[in-house]
Amino acid sequence: RARKGDLWLAIVADMDGLKYLNDNFGHSKGDEGLAFIASSMRAITRDGEVCVRNGGDEFLIAGLGQYSSQEIEERLQCFARAIEKYNATSPVAFNASIGYCLKEWGLPSAFEEAMETADVNMYIDKRKKKNRR
Repeated sequence: RARKGDLWLAIVADMDGLKYLNDNFGHSKGDEGLAFIASSMRAITRDGEVCVRNGGDEFLIAGLGQYSSQEIEERLQCFARAIEKYNATSPVAFNASIGYCLKEWGLPSAFEEAMETADVNMYIDKRKKKNRR
């Protein structure tokens, strides 16, 4: 049930390089990567939020409640640290790009806008990573 001041939360993550993993290491390694990214997303999901595979190699966390940008940034940092920790000991690295958006509850189409903006922010993260290579 929504309360005054509640915000829609959308966090979108997209696994990087799934086709490369499948083509070079086999589909079982790609599936392992998808399972790892899914569990890493579940680890930053709070009670009352929904975490789903949104198709292919994309995952979504959706919520409605009291959020701050600082809290969400910290959760995204936890996600990034989980990936770094895994990759430090794995011969095959898994990576994902991630973005989020908070929108005021009650505005027309606020949730859809939050999802679209989170998706745009995820692609910005993906481009930043490609530019660093």
